[in-house]
Amino acid sequence: MMKTITFLMSFSAIILFSCNNTSENSEDKNNSDTSVITENQKINIDTTQVIETKDPEDENNLKELSGILKDNSNFYKTFQDYTKMLNSEITSEDKIKTVLKARNNLISDLTPKIDNFYSSTGETNQDLWNKVEKELVSIGFNPIYAEGMFVDLDKAPVLTDKINKYASEAFRLEIEFNNNYSKALGGEYPYAGLQDYFDAFKSGYKLFNKYFETEYYKNIEDKFNEIVLEFADIHKVGNECFEGGLHTEYYPWSAPCNIPELFVKRFPNTVFTPVFKELQKDMSEITGKGTIYLVVTNTFEGNDALTSCRYKIFELMEKGIDIVHSVNIKNNDGKNIYFAVYRFYSDKNKAEDALNKIKKIINDAKIVTLNMDENGTVKEIQH
Repeated sequence: MMKTITFLMSFSAIILFSCNNTSENSEDKNNSDTSVITENQKINIDTTQVIETKDPEDENNLKELSGILKDNSNFYKTFQDYTKMLNSEITSEDKIKTVLKARNNLISDLTPKIDNFYSSTGETNQDLWNKVEKELVSIGFNPIYAEGMFVDLDKAPVLTDKINKYASEAFRLEIEFNNNYSKALGGEYPYAGLQDYFDAFKSGYKLFNKYFETEYYKNIEDKFNEIVLEFADIHKVGNECFEGGLHTEYYPWSAPCNIPELFVKRFPNTVFTPVFKELQKDMSEITGKGTIYLVVTNTFEGNDALTSCRYKIFELMEKGIDIVHSVNIKNNDGKNIYFAVYRFYSDKNKAEDALNKIKKIINDAKIVTLNMDENGTVKEIQH
């Protein structure tokens, strides 16, 4: 039975990263000879970026944060409760979950307070901001930057010794995924460094492969599905590449063209790898204006059209079928339509060749023609 899949409906992440080209020999979950870590093997959470706190309640240790937060007595008490929890006796996975839940619950309220401090003081006083940043990281918060400016908070590694000692393999993988996902956030262009999410994919794929029915995979499923789809939904405009839809604008859609190559090199044996091998051979390509030919396999309308479209694409990718694009347009009646698309081109001959190829797998595939104006707006749709 095909697995149930949910998706994030918004993408607020801003992305910057560097690439690790090491091959990861992950196997699909139907293959008993996998490289997924066994129960007897230990996953150690990376501690290289963790700054340990000897006493999180010691104001000398969190002097700058205490000064920023003390004016708000209710929130400051909640913050103090969390730092006390970090320094408490932790001897079980349940206690680790409690502490990390408290950390995660703080993020939404702490972020605007840190943002206000950065805007008023930290941006111009770098030495002071560096102290604040160090304190944040020491207690499990990762400052996110865009164009060199603070924009958000996310998760940073914390309690690593306790996690390695008391957490189950599946829980460690969930934590590892979240830490790697957070580390990939930031940068000037949201999609310019998609390959930095490869570390998150590595941890997420092990959960997907081995612990799919557990709460640990369900907790990261949305983000895992999101990055898989974003790895694949890339098209060319001339010598440049762009993420998603029919976009041609550099901001925020500029993306690296070599993601398929990098993915295949690092992850040669996942269930998704055949998709990226096909993308290495043939990627969608448009000029950005004029007529565009979509090779469509499925059409979705209604309130849940986007969810249904992305679900279908992920389902097909999981089978190794390279349907990789979700394209949203308004039809001639002004209603939103989402197409699951195999490829799209400005060249009609390429579109017809692609149609003949995919019809061997999905017989209902068809070409939908979009007539675009110079601004990239759809003027007419021909089915």
